[in-house]
Amino acid sequence: MTSRHEDEEGSVGVDGDRRSSYALGRLLAFSDGVFAIAITILVLSIPVPNLPPRQAAQHLAEALYAQGENLLGFGLSFVLVASFWVIHHRLLRDLARPDAALYWLNFLFLGFVCLLPFSAGVLIRYGSTTIATQLYAANLLLCSLSSNFIGVYLVRRPRLLSPGVLYPRVRLLRGLAAAAVFAVSIPLAFLNADAAKFFWLFTMVVARLPFLRRGGNN
Repeated sequence: MTSRHEDEEGSVGVDGDRRSSYALGRLLAFSDGVFAIAITILVLSIPVPNLPPRQAAQHLAEALYAQGENLLGFGLSFVLVASFWVIHHRLLRDLARPDAALYWLNFLFLGFVCLLPFSAGVLIRYGSTTIATQLYAANLLLCSLSSNFIGVYLVRRPRLLSPGVLYPRVRLLRGLAAAAVFAVSIPLAFLNADAAKFFWLFTMVVARLPFLRRGGNN
């Protein structure tokens, strides 16, 4: 009797682990797909020079050179989307079993990631304007905050993590520091749109502050 009961419990445990593994795999695969599409379509924001065939040989180099600022905007957006993918990877690398609330928090984050090609396109086309800079900064701020919501949820739900793993709170501090940089850049754009863009580089600086580096690569 005891042996049969133990076998049944073991079978239930295996089935539960299999379902958790399947759910986690679906969550990560869907998330990676969203990031892959978002980072790929960024390039569509760069217009291809439209020159008459007879003028192409003479003016194509000049037209491509004029795309320099657009290419810089694309490069910045590519790096930022890639950075959010790395953040997302670190958020969920110790996750063992997602629940319904985590699914929706993840969808919220991915929704703001999906908006990045749009706000990046506006920034590339109208980068000298205050509103384009603020729109992009607001999008980055929402990405940072929504990723932090996932981190806070995992801190409060350690049962969702692998056995013996606690979510490092220093990751939350890094996320809040990045969000603060994006938040400050929004009013800064009223004074100078270019200064607000350069201010985004402080996200790399704050991540290296000593009190945010505790815990190694966590």
